[in-house]
Amino acid sequence: MSVLSDLESSDDPTVRQGLATRRAVLGEAYVRRTLEREAGPGDEQQHLLTGQVWGTLWNREALDRRSRSLVTIALLVAGGHGDELEAHVLGGLRNGLTAEEITEVAIHCGAYCGAPVGLAGMRRVKAALARAATTA
Repeated sequence: MSVLSDLESSDDPTVRQGLATRRAVLGEAYVRRTLEREAGPGDEQQHLLTGQVWGTLWNREALDRRSRSLVTIALLVAGGHGDELEAHVLGGLRNGLTAEEITEVAIHCGAYCGAPVGLAGMRRVKAALARAATTA
């Protein structure tokens, strides 16, 4: 049984809500690929992430999904988390951010986190935006 099928059949409503939110933000194909790839050791981490991060955190009322995407993109640029950054750039577009706003986040991060971080983030942002443009 895969992590995805475990999450889909969960009795926990927070996990089910998290899976729906994760799909809405990151896209069905990305979520399916990620959760099928993650099958095996570490399955519990995916359950925790899906329930707590995607089910609870992403559904709190103080910030809408657009704002959460903006914050998440900034944090991923600052932390140098390129693979997740590209996924969240696409999610940010789904949540209503513009390419210009996302690019500005990478520029802003470069000023506060250092040029190497900002430049690396910008490369990943550009790659994700280019991919989005070819699939649009």
